[in-house]
Amino acid sequence: NMKFTILDEDGFLAIVNADQYQSFVDKDWQFEQLIAHFKIQIKQLNLVLWQTNEWGGGVWNIEVIRDSNLLKGQHQFKQFIQVTNQKLYFSNYTDLTMAAQFTDECIPSKDNQQLCVELANGPYLMTVSNLFEKEQDLEEEIDASAIHFQICIEPHSENILMGQTDNIHWFEL
Repeated sequence: NMKFTILDEDGFLAIVNADQYQSFVDKDWQFEQLIAHFKIQIKQLNLVLWQTNEWGGGVWNIEVIRDSNLLKGQHQFKQFIQVTNQKLYFSNYTDLTMAAQFTDECIPSKDNQQLCVELANGPYLMTVSNLFEKEQDLEEEIDASAIHFQICIEPHSENILMGQTDNIHWFEL
């Protein structure tokens, strides 16, 4: 099992196939435009995106597992993603918006290029599990040393484009 820590200043985390992800939107992008862009990239199997909480993020510990029997937590979602260059990256809203605004910024950002999972190419089913209570309003109540999100990455054999939704999970516009 691999563990990662990522800073999230806005309340969103992402898993990105940086090889295929189209990052640039517009130097003056609007929020609705950005959300629409993310949804296209999700549908094209380049992005998994979720809202971490409603009070502007935190510093999250992520555990990556390969066996869904080891998943804990009640709040989970499943999403497909494609791997095309043996890597997936963890990212955050800050990186995604910088890359959406500037053509010379990309995913992974320099700050987060070490947040990488190496995988064989192909389709994968991601299960993301939230291990803390979403209702906690105060950041102090969240244990900084605990695992906050568990992510199970499993190879998937079927044609996944058919079943792919464009959900940004745990988020309401």
